[in-house]
Amino acid sequence: MSTTPPETRPAHRGGGLPAFARRYPQATFLIMILAVGWPSLVIPDLTGLSNIPFLLVVNFVGLFGSALLVTRWTAGPGAIRRLLAGTLRWRFGVGRYLVILLGMPAVTIAVAASMGTLNIPDDWAGAALSYALSTVVLGTLILNLWEETAWTGFLQARLMERHGLLTGALLTAPWFVAVHLPLSFAPGWTWSNAALNLGILVLAAPFIRYLLGAHYLATGGSLLAVGLQHAAFNASAGFGLAGWEYIVAMVILTLLVALHRTLTRARPTRPVRDPIVA
Repeated sequence: MSTTPPETRPAHRGGGLPAFARRYPQATFLIMILAVGWPSLVIPDLTGLSNIPFLLVVNFVGLFGSALLVTRWTAGPGAIRRLLAGTLRWRFGVGRYLVILLGMPAVTIAVAASMGTLNIPDDWAGAALSYALSTVVLGTLILNLWEETAWTGFLQARLMERHGLLTGALLTAPWFVAVHLPLSFAPGWTWSNAALNLGILVLAAPFIRYLLGAHYLATGGSLLAVGLQHAAFNASAGFGLAGWEYIVAMVILTLLVALHRTLTRARPTRPVRDPIVA
């Protein structure tokens, strides 16, 4: 069953960018986010200014704003309400919440402990509280929910509708990498560090896009679930001393979610309620 509501194209006809968007909505979205994203992220690279305000511009103007504008041009104001409805879709199973909120830190801690690079805090309760605040408050509500409204809710949902989860994730990943490209050239960068960061991003992007797409489909289109998972991924970086443990953990978690999805979809017997989704 599709998780993307049917779109009703507006009756008016016009020229310029709105007309182009009605013919090529995904291309228009990508052009707009790169037009805003690259200059915004290059400015702090060149000037040494803090990139935080520029990241907010990319997030709310480049990504979220472009998604809303192209949605309005292509399907009318009602489509914006349908898109934003996913940000409030919280009714999915406790098991899925546990995977989303605790999967990344648990696997990251396990990976770091096995490699001898675990960042052992003096106060585990304080570390847990910091993780919760970083994930739920700062990560999800301020950044990742709105970022994923654009990436997953607008772009990847359409690609998955047409091509399926895996191909949709693979088609989204290069654009996800492209927008993040200037971050590899922060002040103090070297060619070796930039190449390493870009290589990690290229390798990790298909996995994170698959993981987020799997949650989106399993929860009936919950952008809240997707935003929480993205924020949990970001917030788990601090559990390892080397800085790469959370990347490995994300790949492992993605493979586990993919395995669960494959096993539950392959059962030929009577329908069984998915313990993660239910």
